[in-house]
Amino acid sequence: MAASSLTFDNYLSVRSAYAPEFDTSGKQVTFLTDITGVPQVWAVDVAGGWPHQLTFFDERVTVAKWSHGGGRLLFAMDTGGDERHQLYLLDPEGGGVTALTDDPNVMNTFGFWSPDGKAVAYASNRRDYAFFDIYIQDVPDGEPRLVYRQDGMNSALA
Repeated sequence: MAASSLTFDNYLSVRSAYAPEFDTSGKQVTFLTDITGVPQVWAVDVAGGWPHQLTFFDERVTVAKWSHGGGRLLFAMDTGGDERHQLYLLDPEGGGVTALTDDPNVMNTFGFWSPDGKAVAYASNRRDYAFFDIYIQDVPDGEPRLVYRQDGMNSALA
């Protein structure tokens, strides 16, 4: 049997695709992949074809979720791996990005879209860095509303 010519660097270069999600039309699937070196949002038609990149940032995208019936894509991204995720809204047609949260000292964890696709719920430690409360925010330009305050680690689930 021939000796392997793989090096340790080969194993560090393994790329992956994960977190698939159908868009609201059911015609394409979005997913996260680090094929370019940093995880970004990509999409591919359900009928097949080559995927196309939707986000183009130097920082890693960690979540991508479609709204219910609204054709909006929310994604989360941190800076330098600090896990202080901020939430953004992507216009999949024009590629424009709107920041829903914008405080580099705060951690935000996406929970879910409202059934009508007009608001999002998420956990955030904006009140106190030690605790995560639940907020609801109208998109694209609503103010966050604190809907559940409790000194603990809370998550918005449904």
